Amino acid sequence: MSEKHVVRFEPVGIEIEVGEDQNILRAAAEQGIMLMHGCKEGQCSACKSFLLDGEVDLDRYSTFALPDFEEQEGWTLLCRAHPYSDLEVELINYDEEMIRSGLPIKTVKTTVEAVDLGKRELRLRPAADGGEEFEVGYDTLIVGAGSAYSYFGHEEWRQFAPEVKSLESALELRARLLGAFEAAELEADAERRAALLTFVVVGGGPTGVEMAGQIAELARDTLSDEFRTIDPGEARVMLVEMADRVLTTFPPSLSRKAKSQLEHLGVTPLLGHTVVGIDAESVTVEGGGEAARRIPAHNVIWAAGVTASALGADLAEQTGAELDRAGRILVEPDLSLPGHPEVLAIGDMVRVREADGSARTFPGVAPVAMQQGRYAAKAVRARLGGRAAPPFRYVDKGNLATIGRAAAVADRGDGRAPRAHARAAGEARGRPLSQGRGDQVYRSRLCRPRRRADRPRSRGGCDRTDARTQAQGCAGPRPARCGRTRARCPGRRQFQRRDARVVSQEVAGRRTRRQGNRDRDAILQRDADV
Repeated sequence: MSEKHVVRFEPVGIEIEVGEDQNILRAAAEQGIMLMHGCKEGQCSACKSFLLDGEVDLDRYSTFALPDFEEQEGWTLLCRAHPYSDLEVELINYDEEMIRSGLPIKTVKTTVEAVDLGKRELRLRPAADGGEEFEVGYDTLIVGAGSAYSYFGHEEWRQFAPEVKSLESALELRARLLGAFEAAELEADAERRAALLTFVVVGGGPTGVEMAGQIAELARDTLSDEFRTIDPGEARVMLVEMADRVLTTFPPSLSRKAKSQLEHLGVTPLLGHTVVGIDAESVTVEGGGEAARRIPAHNVIWAAGVTASALGADLAEQTGAELDRAGRILVEPDLSLPGHPEVLAIGDMVRVREADGSARTFPGVAPVAMQQGRYAAKAVRARLGGRAAPPFRYVDKGNLATIGRAAAVADRGDGRAPRAHARAAGEARGRPLSQGRGDQVYRSRLCRPRRRADRPRSRGGCDRTDARTQAQGCAGPRPARCGRTRARCPGRRQFQRRDARVVSQEVAGRRTRRQGNRDRDAILQRDADV
């Protein structure tokens, strides 16, 4: 076996091990370092580099690519060079992004048992049973352990009230819902049949509202004609929420409209109520000025509060970072842990420290995690380039809760860039975007928003302002500018004539093809007769 030497590439600072029987370019490619090489394109000097230190041996090469005097000066071709000592090579033709894009990525499915920030090590346990724990070191660690539903200290409820946090639990819940209707079809006792057709959703957030609306539509629409003994439309769907309104993260006006839509679908919201007991056959709730009452129900879905991963508490203990009641850890504005800039935490498990020292909690939705993930990647790249990353800034693009097939509520959020772009586009068309509230209610089956009353109506004038109509002497909205109507606009008439010509050409083409098909059929019939 040949001896191996360390080859360091400057100015990117990457090191690899290369054996004496390997050329440097091929060895780098095998280790995921994609260096420039253009021999197949007729550019044989694309991998030419300068040898800063060390000794190499070159295979036969073209003197056109590397003249003798350049070899004497220290130039080398990586596709022909073999190391005979540790080398330091200065890359001349390189693309740092392309070089690092080929770095090997290894994906493993394990469970994190512990994080040692002092040693910069992770202790992992393989997902497969019987695997031995092992340690992995890191230079930069990005933690996105997420969150899980909290049963508020009553873990015994989990077996009776499944959650819908994962795909596996959602599939299991779907089977349980459909199985409840099948069991009710065979049940002779009226009370037990009513309990089987009672569905209780705990939690009035977006998940609970969407789940309650979907169950109601499933019973009253999808399964309406699927059974003979029972009427699925008689199923009771109850939504239990401790607060005084559903969708507390939305504006109060949208909460009221969402409640109205739920009642229209047949859902019974129990606002101001708290679940105090769950068993296999019932749910016990209290609140609303009433004593605790038992609701016979065989189907309970848990969509209440969440708690951050236990890994956040472990990191907080090692760094001294603050934890809130939900177990979220407080991170710096660049999403790093206090005192450990090499560790970035993102997603549902974190709160972010603002410039004034306050802590900001982001909603537990996918856009937050996606934006923080992209920021973490840019921050790592900036550090590799010796630059400091700016603080993380979340762009709120809005929030949407689907209540049913034809009903939803949407909060547009406070994102300024998309709104400003839309406003500028509207002003360019001569129709400024209306300055209304930041919420919309969607009621139609296509989920189109109702037209706002303060949006100006078209009065029949031509509002074309593109370059084509300006070429016809039109400049700006009409009739305010030129007094012409749409029908009398010369630019519009020109485009209508052009469109008519295109349509006539298409019609003529179809006629020609049909005639050709008839001629072909006649020839085939004649040949068959012969």
